[in-house]
Amino acid sequence: MTKPYWTPEKKEDYENLLKKRDNDREYHRRYMLDARRSGRYRYFRDGSKVIYKKDEKADEQNNR
Repeated sequence: MTKPYWTPEKKEDYENLLKKRDNDREYHRRYMLDARRSGRYRYFRDGSKVIYKKDEKADEQNNR
């Protein structure tokens, strides 16, 4: 007889992994939104591709 895959421990680990992924995704969304608004990253589309260009001058101004 085979052992069931979703043991309570595995299920808890999987749920924790999903929470961590959601938290990381939300962090990166906020970071990029703030970076675009502040002008550190400019982005445009080239067909279906999104291209980001980092503005070094904006980084220097923010570090001062």
